[in-house]
Amino acid sequence: MDSINKTFEVVNQIEIEGQPPFVWNIFRDLENWPVWNSICEESIWLEGPSWVQGSKFKTLIEIGEESLEEENTLLNSDIPWVIEWVVSNENYEQTRKFELDWRGKITIVIDTITIEFKRDSNDREATKRAYEKMSLQWLSDLKQEVLKNGDKLWNLSAAERPRK
Repeated sequence: MDSINKTFEVVNQIEIEGQPPFVWNIFRDLENWPVWNSICEESIWLEGPSWVQGSKFKTLIEIGEESLEEENTLLNSDIPWVIEWVVSNENYEQTRKFELDWRGKITIVIDTITIEFKRDSNDREATKRAYEKMSLQWLSDLKQEVLKNGDKLWNLSAAERPRK
């Protein structure tokens, strides 16, 4: 990335055996993310109904050697196909989008993270690598949880699901 380009994008995908509702069922329980997601330390709804455009939630995510606390605003929620949110602070604006695609018995989950720096940063390449690693771990953890519990939890409400 050169000094003129202040934006980078990380795109990763994973194939998960199971239907999109099984994947969505795990993903939709935001407050349970820390149970299955090894890089998510905290996730809670702050404002608005869950998964409705404009709703806000807070996450504490390990990215590289740091834990970043971020207030996220939901931009798009076309359940179970697309979920997209944005976080903005004085240093950057980050948009994250999860897309699900159904291929027979396989759900493909695509994680796209776009970061636009608001000021110069010498650590852009290191930041990009950290986000790449975080995204891959998130997808891997999601796959393991779907394979373990996706079909079992389909009929349970969020209140009925097991917690830490």
